[in-house]
Amino acid sequence: MQYYQRMRELRQDNDKNQDEIANILKTTQSYYSQYELGKRQLPLEHLITLCLYYGVSADYILGLPEGLDYPKRKFRAHNLIVLADFFNTNIDYISDRTDNPNINAF
Repeated sequence: MQYYQRMRELRQDNDKNQDEIANILKTTQSYYSQYELGKRQLPLEHLITLCLYYGVSADYILGLPEGLDYPKRKFRAHNLIVLADFFNTNIDYISDRTDNPNINAF
């Protein structure tokens, strides 16, 4: 499975639409759509954000090693702190932009 297919699978498994994920990545839906179609390379900072948001490893999204099972981990509050620090913003800003029920871990 290609990484862009895994991105779509993660988004759909979390009942999100492209616009919601694009908002988290601070990009547009049409730009995000190109990532999922494999027409545009996913920037590293977006990969990091998606890993933190979904609570998965970069290896999982990238399909390394092949056949890696979906991790059944909950999003940890620590991930939100790391994400906020990465974007030099506050936690409230990030948690307000998402409605992932696992983020409310404080």
